[in-house]
Amino acid sequence: MSGGDATLVIEFDGGKTETIDVKHQHENDIARAVIDLTKAEPVPTSEEDAEIVAQYELYKVRMEEQQAINKQRRVERRVERRAEKNAIGGTGRPA
Repeated sequence: MSGGDATLVIEFDGGKTETIDVKHQHENDIARAVIDLTKAEPVPTSEEDAEIVAQYELYKVRMEEQQAINKQRRVERRVERRAEKNAIGGTGRPA
């Protein structure tokens, strides 16, 4: 069975169907609608999956910290280049 261009059709046992309009909907809202319609229950997270999620969260924090450090370094290099360029007799190039 197909719906319109922006619809999600869920077919249940016994031939019953439900349609969700997904046009301009955030994926979380779509997932919530599917869960509500199907009365789905979350699958418990395994210890292995929980560890993977924890490692990923730690990775994200470290990446954000490194991005902040890199940004600060770029700003400092830019300031140094401007100072060299503006120095008396400066060529704008590092020695």
